[in-house]
Amino acid sequence: MHCLRRLDGTKPYPDDLHSRREVHADGEIWSAALWRARQLVRDSQKADRIILEAQFDFAPDTSFQDAALATIATAAKHHADAAFRRAFTERGFL
Repeated sequence: MHCLRRLDGTKPYPDDLHSRREVHADGEIWSAALWRARQLVRDSQKADRIILEAQFDFAPDTSFQDAALATIATAAKHHADAAFRRAFTERGFL
């Protein structure tokens, strides 16, 4: 299907960030980091809750780094910040 995005890619930030702000392509990098964190947490419901809850702290101009830090802060409330920090570091957001 043409509308699906892969979450298992290895594109790092900011090396593969598109200069024209291709949100869909750039979103692959972000989504892959979230998917990696979800795997590291090993409790998919807990990880999903963290990911969704963290987004309430994002603004339209929130940078990837600030979004990663906000997500880690949310994860800390659920004792899963190490997994999210690792995932965002592996992808280059931190």
